[in-house]
Amino acid sequence: MSGQTALLIGATGATGRHVLRELLKDPQFTRVGEFGRRSLPESELHGVDTSKLQRKVVDFEKLDEKEWKEGRWDVVLYHVGVSFTSYPASAPAYRYENSLGTTRNQAGSAEAFEKIDREYVINAAKAAKSTDPSHQRLVYLSSGGANASSSFLYTRSKGLTERGLASLGYSDFIEGHTARLPFE
Repeated sequence: MSGQTALLIGATGATGRHVLRELLKDPQFTRVGEFGRRSLPESELHGVDTSKLQRKVVDFEKLDEKEWKEGRWDVVLYHVGVSFTSYPASAPAYRYENSLGTTRNQAGSAEAFEKIDREYVINAAKAAKSTDPSHQRLVYLSSGGANASSSFLYTRSKGLTERGLASLGYSDFIEGHTARLPFE
């Protein structure tokens, strides 16, 4: 069996940076894509072999679907305490994993937050969708308390994002819910 591939969106965040390092270290992956608004600094990858890393800085306002479909992406979940062994290497699926996000303060307004947190995520998932989504798995790292009906901006946005991603028609949609993340 040939090796698997992984596409990670949002590798510069509190969770994504660790996921990227683990994907690069794992011998089961032969190609790892890091697409995002910016790339993780090289210093964060010190001591990790980056020869299988494909990086792209993406303008989420003008997504070019061709650059998202360069090759197929296999799927194995590696978030929220779930190990690679939970999903067999033989699972025939393409990978699109998303941990893209921000905070309201970082975004500058509620509207900008929702654009980054929801619109960019859903649009990127649409762009990464294979022409044969019957073998494509979408993995989304959401938040504890996500609820599309919430009166709180953050949890409502996460819930609406989950709903939007689930409706895209991937053969498998997995959402992970984090506990509160410690920020530096």
